Amino acid sequence: MKLVIEGTQAYRRYRGWGRYNELLLLGLHRRASETISSSVYYHEDLSHPPLSGIFSPSPWFRLFPLETSLEQYTRIEENFHQSFIDQHFADCDLYHSVTEFPFFSETVPLVCTIHELTPLIFRDQFPQDRVTEFSRYVGYATKTAVRLICPSSTTKTDLLENFEVEADRIVVIPNGLKPCFKADAVIEDSKDYFLYVGGIKKPSKNFGLLLQAFRNGLSEPDRDFELIVVNSEFDQPSFLKQFAVSEAEAGHIRLLNGVSDQELVHLYQAACALVYPSYHEGFGLPVAEALACACPVLCDERIPVVREWLSDYVVATDTGNVEALAESLRKMRSNRKKHKQEALMNAPKIQETFNLEKFVDSHIDVYRSIL
Repeated sequence: MKLVIEGTQAYRRYRGWGRYNELLLLGLHRRASETISSSVYYHEDLSHPPLSGIFSPSPWFRLFPLETSLEQYTRIEENFHQSFIDQHFADCDLYHSVTEFPFFSETVPLVCTIHELTPLIFRDQFPQDRVTEFSRYVGYATKTAVRLICPSSTTKTDLLENFEVEADRIVVIPNGLKPCFKADAVIEDSKDYFLYVGGIKKPSKNFGLLLQAFRNGLSEPDRDFELIVVNSEFDQPSFLKQFAVSEAEAGHIRLLNGVSDQELVHLYQAACALVYPSYHEGFGLPVAEALACACPVLCDERIPVVREWLSDYVVATDTGNVEALAESLRKMRSNRKKHKQEALMNAPKIQETFNLEKFVDSHIDVYRSIL
């Protein structure tokens, strides 16, 4: 079995796409052999170490950096007439696009992962050209892919409702977790901060409401409490300006970017709670990561994907109402020991449910079902 897979997203580990890409490559790198070989192409990001520093190349795991500018790479990606895949990887059995933006190919069968359809479900919240581009690529994938992989039944349902595609071509594989996300050496008495992890630009992430709820819920006895935001879309000055964070607030609303996996694990383990105010997700990876690290999670259980995978483990709130979320934050602070004990008890179940080996096995099963 000879696979060709994009690796560019593996640099972008702060996003769900990046985590997914990194984990899949990690699993395939471990399984690399004469029976399962992978060719990984990627656009080099000079601000990060080369992928060869993360994944040691071998005859069964080959790396192909594209020595082009980002503009040239984008033109290659958007070219639906001359196939980059067919030109360089025609001897491969399958091409797996790890995002909703596959390259065009006439000869190599396509497997495409569709993470979420937010730009189509909330069209009025995105620029029209973004909606058009997204629809074009997903439309191409639904017409041509031999298999479509979704991280949840929520995304599968969204796909069936928005495109003409046969349900038996769609396979649901929940995202996996890197082995480092676990509850070892967890701090049983949490520290004085709430944590937010992930993107904040998309309206569906609902970050502005969390910020307002945190401001409203900050009573005098809790003035030392912090909201720590882990995000790589902004630097600190841009973040403070974008969300009108005052000088006084900057002492307890803190942005961290460039956070390593181990640093993130420590942040999860010591937090009072991960607060996840999103109202629509394809999977919601930070929720699973946090729970695996015995970090209590406050989110809206009405999100379909949370109901699907995680409703038994989260603390429910109403993320459509500022005062309701502010009150939930106050309650989380007051009952932090109880919530931490519950999270410690549930962490092993989360680690087992989203195990790396299960994740990789499920993908290999999909590949084998085609060949």
